[in-house]
Amino acid sequence: MNHNDPARILVVDDEASIRKLLDRKFTMSGYVCAQAEDGMSALDQVRQDKFDLVVTDIRMPRIDGINLIEEIKRLDSALSVIMMTGYTDVDTAIEALRHGAFDYQLKPLDFDRLTVAVTNGIERTRLLRDRAEYMIMLEAKVRERTEELAEKNRSIRKFFFETVMALVSAVEAKDKYTEGHSRRVADNARLVARRLGMPEDEIERIYIAGVLHDVGKIGVPDAVLHKPGVFTPEETAIMKNHPTLTAAILANVEDFSDIIKMTLHHHERFDGKGYPAGLTGELIPLGARILSVADAFDAMTSDRPYRPRLTLTRAIEELDQAAGTQLDPDVTGTFLSLIDQDMVTVEKK
Repeated sequence: MNHNDPARILVVDDEASIRKLLDRKFTMSGYVCAQAEDGMSALDQVRQDKFDLVVTDIRMPRIDGINLIEEIKRLDSALSVIMMTGYTDVDTAIEALRHGAFDYQLKPLDFDRLTVAVTNGIERTRLLRDRAEYMIMLEAKVRERTEELAEKNRSIRKFFFETVMALVSAVEAKDKYTEGHSRRVADNARLVARRLGMPEDEIERIYIAGVLHDVGKIGVPDAVLHKPGVFTPEETAIMKNHPTLTAAILANVEDFSDIIKMTLHHHERFDGKGYPAGLTGELIPLGARILSVADAFDAMTSDRPYRPRLTLTRAIEELDQAAGTQLDPDVTGTFLSLIDQDMVTVEKK
């Protein structure tokens, strides 16, 4: 807003003599003045033009001063309104102030007092408009900065995810028996989460956790990963450490706390005999319970160094037996229903 431009004042009164008098006074003071003979005409002008002040009588035909104030405030909340009233209308003038009038002037007018009120009213209007423009500009800057930060975070997360996916590929390259395992677990976990009616954002985070759940195996020696026989106690401890390694790899990723918990606890058992924390039942994060079922199924239906894959029928029997002990019974039931509908992903022979 250019404050060097002369202020624009709208004079509203059904008496032409008062309008002309005020028009002359305001014009001589350097203002640009417009006139309206009643409230309806005034509203038309406020809709079409931008004024810095309205000076209006209270008693007018068609629409009185109180209603005029309310309509003006709806059109332009910053626009200051000065009411003019006779001595007998003081109560009405006070009511006008309650409805948003900036000031009121008693007739006959005291032009010195009116001049002060006009100056202050115009200043108020311009300050309010400046503040509104500043807030709009500030909000735009905040949105712009927020979007810049969001884009930067998306880029960082994309880069990190691509890096971790490279680790997933490295893990699968180390062990031909687990090639494609993480993707299948993620796909099947997403199916279960969707069938359970979880929110879409949570479903996608479970999918991400499924993709990343075995990243920690990058720290497991090849000799342990590829061992065809039974693990020694030391080898078992090394293998059981891979969820903790996964959590450590993901630890510095912003907003990954729930994903870390899912990957950390996907080897917990429903009966509390799992690892690393020995959590039981619903103390295990739901995403981890879903991953546990999807992981167990894919492990059973894939070839491993220590045994060939199980048939689908045998895998279904194993899942059914594990429900309530190793696996969450509700999640397992949902997974079995998806198998019945031929919806789950199984490793191709």
